[in-house]
Amino acid sequence: MANPIAPAAMAAIASGWIADEAPEVIADGLRQVTQSWLAQAGLPPQALWRSLAERLHHYGCFDAEIDACRMALSLMPGQSFFQLRLAEMLRRAGKPDDARVVLGEIGGSGPSRCDALLQLLALDNDAATLDALESLLAEDGQWSGRHRGLIEHLVAMDRCERATAFITRWTDRWPIAPGHVFDMGAVAMMIGKPHLARSLFTSIWGGVSGGPDPLIGHFDGAIRPYDETIETELAKRIEAAFALDEADLPVVPLPDDPPPPAVKVVMVSFNHRALPNDLAEHFGRSARDAGVDLHLYLDSAIIMGRDFVGSDGEVANRVDVFVAAMERLRPDVVILDCQPLSLRGVNPAMMVALKARLGFRLACLMRDAHRHAMPLLQSWLPACDAMVMGDPLSQIRQEGGDKVVIVPLPSLHSSFLDHAERRPGLTFVGNIAWQPRIMVLAVLMTEDIAFTAITGARRHAETGDTDAYARLLTRTQANLNVSRHAADDHLVTGRVWETIAAGALLVEQDNPATAKFFTPYRHYLPWTNVEDIVHIAHFIGRRPDLAARIAQDAHDWAKRHYNGHRFWSALLHRTIRTRPPEDMEADRDAAQDWLALV
Repeated sequence: MANPIAPAAMAAIASGWIADEAPEVIADGLRQVTQSWLAQAGLPPQALWRSLAERLHHYGCFDAEIDACRMALSLMPGQSFFQLRLAEMLRRAGKPDDARVVLGEIGGSGPSRCDALLQLLALDNDAATLDALESLLAEDGQWSGRHRGLIEHLVAMDRCERATAFITRWTDRWPIAPGHVFDMGAVAMMIGKPHLARSLFTSIWGGVSGGPDPLIGHFDGAIRPYDETIETELAKRIEAAFALDEADLPVVPLPDDPPPPAVKVVMVSFNHRALPNDLAEHFGRSARDAGVDLHLYLDSAIIMGRDFVGSDGEVANRVDVFVAAMERLRPDVVILDCQPLSLRGVNPAMMVALKARLGFRLACLMRDAHRHAMPLLQSWLPACDAMVMGDPLSQIRQEGGDKVVIVPLPSLHSSFLDHAERRPGLTFVGNIAWQPRIMVLAVLMTEDIAFTAITGARRHAETGDTDAYARLLTRTQANLNVSRHAADDHLVTGRVWETIAAGALLVEQDNPATAKFFTPYRHYLPWTNVEDIVHIAHFIGRRPDLAARIAQDAHDWAKRHYNGHRFWSALLHRTIRTRPPEDMEADRDAAQDWLALV
């Protein structure tokens, strides 16, 4: 049935809603969305309200998004997109009972009903809901995110046998379309079937590993047998690296002066979750060793507002509590763990005003400083006195000037230094959410090498706290890292520093940023493709003496150049340095424009 409301009237309704309900700071943008919709004659009214909801979501205006979905449903009853979006946002706002009511109104047996059942499973894990969803998806021969969502739920509930049974029944009945091969391979890895995953991935390796600089190197599906020639070549490269004069080795220089005395520091970050907040743990423990007066303030609501379950009002209240805590603590330096920005939580304009009022200096901690994070870096740059990162090749260095300070992860502390007898072989500890990483692991898990992948539920069970994670690494002979995260970007991940601190051999993807801190073949073994990793696994089994020599030299190098005292000295001295008043005034003005970069 055609909507009886004329386009001009619908635009007027939307404009009135924006005036009454939308946050003022983004109201003009929402009005532009409305006018753009009106100017494109023939677009359905659903497109207008969907665009408004998506714009609100982008800025983290969850309460207003809920209201917009309710308004859309009052104008266009029964529209499943808005019902599902409303239910999702009610869940994220901490209103599960209201979400259940909305989801219960979505009937039938089509995709929308499956989406509703997936949301209900996330709320209640009810057996009848699971049975109904599985029955519907078994009849759907077009593999989709709904099928994967079912498998992810079953795996999370430790029901891999049921997940395996569903996959077997589904693939026996339905063909796998070429566009879904990777997803099926990823599902196979989830349920512990690496041989199946590897066979599925065979057809797509060419696309992933083609070109002059593929994400995870060239691979044609087969590994050359390991032999004496390969071993001799690796040994020669290692000996050549150890023959280099130490004065010629690459190093990121950090001050040897002690950290400034009598500086009260507050680190603001997110709460521990299923796994601990690694940076909060490393900063806290290394500060104690370095004699730094560090206070941890952990609250996900103000740092990761998009992920926090609660209303916008609850987030605003938590921000007020944070401000009161800073007024009470009166820190000299605040280290802020900068996560993706939204209107839920702290932001650059707020922090620059707070530091002007309370007199502290602000160090913005950037976990990822690669090209794709540039808008976030640029948003925070005017607000901070120092931008702290571990990427010596980040593009922000040119723009940030002397604000940018490159530091290691301060992991040389406590249980990471409690080295023990090591289990032979290569280990990987991490998630398998990234496509190329899953494909690499599928090969390694099906080769005749000593390799252990600790992912998913096993990772949570074995590394659920920092000491458990450290114990694992200090008993590991070698640890694998995948540094590539996009076509043009490597990260110097925390795993690099934790592995070296724990005295294990780092097997690192060939990474120009890591090579600024350490020397390949002397401090770690680099790899460019999955065949290299297999050969390295054989090598360390046959030459544990050389593996141990590299690991020890890397550990000693890190203790000399990248210890906790140097880390804290670099961070704090840079943050509290004298800055021209006119620069700080210009920064205060520039920080007001942060929303334009979100």
